[in-house]
Amino acid sequence: MRLTTAAIDYRPDPLIRSFESCCCSTGIHYGYVVLVIATIGKVFTSPGQSPCIGVIIESVRLDVNISRSVMTGLYFAATTVSALILPLGGKWIDEFGPRVMVGVFACGLGFACLIMSRVAVVSENTGGEMKVFHCLHLFVSFFLLRFFGQGNLMNVSVTEINYWWIEKRGLVMGIAGSVVSATMLGIIPVIMMSLMTSVGWRQTYVMLGMASLFVMAPLGLLFFRGRPEQYGLLPDAKKSSMADSKVVLVEGFNDDIAMTNTNIIRGDDTAEMESGDKKIKDTGTFLLDNKEVNWTPQEIFRSRAFYVFAYSDLIIAAMGTAFWFHLRTVFQESGVSQRTISTIYPTLAAVSVLGRLFSGWLIDATSQRLVMTIGLFLQSMGLALIPFIFRGKMIAYIVAMLIGLSGSFCSNVRTTIYAESLKFNHSNSLFAFV
Repeated sequence: MRLTTAAIDYRPDPLIRSFESCCCSTGIHYGYVVLVIATIGKVFTSPGQSPCIGVIIESVRLDVNISRSVMTGLYFAATTVSALILPLGGKWIDEFGPRVMVGVFACGLGFACLIMSRVAVVSENTGGEMKVFHCLHLFVSFFLLRFFGQGNLMNVSVTEINYWWIEKRGLVMGIAGSVVSATMLGIIPVIMMSLMTSVGWRQTYVMLGMASLFVMAPLGLLFFRGRPEQYGLLPDAKKSSMADSKVVLVEGFNDDIAMTNTNIIRGDDTAEMESGDKKIKDTGTFLLDNKEVNWTPQEIFRSRAFYVFAYSDLIIAAMGTAFWFHLRTVFQESGVSQRTISTIYPTLAAVSVLGRLFSGWLIDATSQRLVMTIGLFLQSMGLALIPFIFRGKMIAYIVAMLIGLSGSFCSNVRTTIYAESLKFNHSNSLFAFV
């Protein structure tokens, strides 16, 4: 454990200073700007997310003229390779900061959409070597979409929110997640299906790429910032100034720790901090003078809780990806009409919004462990009902709602627990690793 006390070195930022001057009468903190823009950043990851890729996947498969198993294999391989190198993107965020990297990742996603739109139409007479080349093109497109969209643009947006919100992190992530769920599950897929009918899937992805290049990248470069303490502000929209204040930094835990007016007690998986009348109980993360007290990476990798949550997250993510990727195809083959499928997406969005808000509150009120357990249980129920979809569209709605709820519960856990368990100097690369 390392305990240091030092004056906070902060630098004034012209945009933040102008914003604070304009909004001082209304009491609006720059943290709310961060929340809005970072939430928009999460929404703009849609072209690289399975719910939106699943909308176009059958059209892509028919154009490339490959079997569904080959298409699934390409997507799985691209997702796996992207996941293996995502820690590299996390290290870039640590090194260059979220403001620079959000521009890089948004531009990368934009170009990935353009590359995806150029996948060639393959006929039956196309030679074997050319088919391999087109499959490789499709693999690279999937990889770039997953790496820049589902991975790094999401990672940097989550990081930005985590920097500016600590005590209210669960609630704030629930609010942000509800907006993302409403748009990514209910609005964007419906818009994409409509655009596919009128202009085709290729032009649809060109539009998505242009939006990422000319909307998200400028927004991120303009409004994303580092931690609030760097600019003389406090997290959680607190009004006090950090100028000339002192901060106690605590890294790591021993079995028995004693500090002036503060006692920290560590158990196997949980710990408590008592300071005066205030007690905070969590899985290794605490607030001390508005700063987080976090475990080191070495302690994280020795913690049983880390692996329990990581493997649970892996199960939820893998099963959810497969569900979204094949949703339209499986439902159609089970007798669900296209009109019903179009209404399932908004239903999913509504349920996910409620799930995000409720699970965000539940995380703050109870623990991430309980919320993750509920999410796993809901997903198990939904997957178990998939073979019975042919019995009626009501089963299809129930399956979609259960999967949507499980995803919203576990997404809120994912976006809060690693930030609360990892030191910010290391959290981005480790969060990307998970």
